[in-house]
Amino acid sequence: MFSLEAQGNWSDFKGSDANLAFAGVQDESKLDAFGLFTGQVGYA
Repeated sequence: MFSLEAQGNWSDFKGSDANLAFAGVQDESKLDAFGLFTGQVGYA
């Protein structure tokens, strides 16, 4: 007997903060998509 199992996830991330090295400068980060796919194959 063979089996196959899979899982998928994704999310959007966005953030910002003040730059400590340069006064008045705002740092921003954005990740449009983040994917994770894992699979497993086994037999019994």
